[in-house]
Amino acid sequence: MKTSPFFRYSGKVEILIKMEKDIWREGKYIDLWSLVHFLSGFVLAGWLFFLGAPLYASVGIAAITFAVWEIFEHIYKIEVTSNQIADLVINYVGFSFFFLAKDVFIHGALSVVVITTVITLLLSLSGFLAFIRRKARKVLDG
Repeated sequence: MKTSPFFRYSGKVEILIKMEKDIWREGKYIDLWSLVHFLSGFVLAGWLFFLGAPLYASVGIAAITFAVWEIFEHIYKIEVTSNQIADLVINYVGFSFFFLAKDVFIHGALSVVVITTVITLLLSLSGFLAFIRRKARKVLDG
């Protein structure tokens, strides 16, 4: 079997994406996904605000959204429980930060929410691709 850092040949060519350090690896409490959770809370609060949702409804929607996501991660054993609890707290910190800071950037708040949404989606995509690479490496390395 011929191998290099980027491909392996064992009757078929398998493309590998190797990284020396996986910056998306799961931490016990906080990891790079924590930034995504903070931004997700901020973005959810921003969109609910601009859609005119009352604060009490926004808090309820956020609670359900954040909890459902962490339950999904728990069912599929994506993270350890301590990290899931930290993720929930960080989601709420991002959510609260929007309401605390919105007056500072009120005239450009919609632009801030749109830009933050794009950044959050790009970070999430990057993390998801790292997750797929990690799973593929485990299968290939057997």
